[in-house]
Amino acid sequence: MVVRVRVRLKARLSGSTVETIALANSGYEAPSPELVIPAPLADELSLNMADAVEELYEMASGIARVMRVPNALEISVITDDREEGPVIADAIVMDSREPPRS
Repeated sequence: MVVRVRVRLKARLSGSTVETIALANSGYEAPSPELVIPAPLADELSLNMADAVEELYEMASGIARVMRVPNALEISVITDDREEGPVIADAIVMDSREPPRS
């Protein structure tokens, strides 16, 4: 079951922060913490794309080209009565304007 949680994202290099909703327990697995974010959010967080590495991700809709920014984010989960975290994670930046390749 997919769960939506409120999170605080902090860019480790720029210090910019954003609160947003993220999907958790979506069945997506990775060897280390990572968060897929749209390119406009990466821009808002001022992520350093000079450190990004291009990768191909297999998705239900096909193959997508993404940019991995290692250890770019601190992620905290926010509830009504507390905040848990942060966890350091890679940012997986996806440009939703570009359609997946088959």
